[in-house]
Amino acid sequence: MIKNVIIAFYLFSTPILSQSKAETEKWILDKYNEYESSENRTRELVFDEGKLYYLWILTENYGHWTEIAIKNIEQIKIHHERFNPEDEEGWDEITLYFETGKSRIKDAKPSEDDTYKISEQTSIDIKLSEYFIKEGLKPRMEKALLHLIKAYGGNATIKKDAF
Repeated sequence: MIKNVIIAFYLFSTPILSQSKAETEKWILDKYNEYESSENRTRELVFDEGKLYYLWILTENYGHWTEIAIKNIEQIKIHHERFNPEDEEGWDEITLYFETGKSRIKDAKPSEDDTYKISEQTSIDIKLSEYFIKEGLKPRMEKALLHLIKAYGGNATIKKDAF
């Protein structure tokens, strides 16, 4: 009986060791910055108060910020993309999926109306260099993103291809 009480006391008094939200966000940002696509230096990933912000500038006159509550991310897919079958390098990409109306966007360049508006987007594509998956970071990033989403009260899954 005493042995069971000691074991129970040990189990309930030992803190559960897992990464905090801030530590997880920092790790994700560190890997994003380390493996940022060299062709897309006009992009930026930011975490702030339970939200993810992603800047995507396509041309000098066109781009936008996307805002999504981390808890609203429902699926994650990390995959390799190419412009066409002849493209040997391509890039790696983290795609975050969510329901229509759960994200908001605003123009990248400040204007008179510099506010976020509800978006019809259902995903965000975060571009990385072609070395991200090759260097074995896909499972670690999936785990980190799932952990972060759960920490903010969400419940996401990994999106798998059908075949």
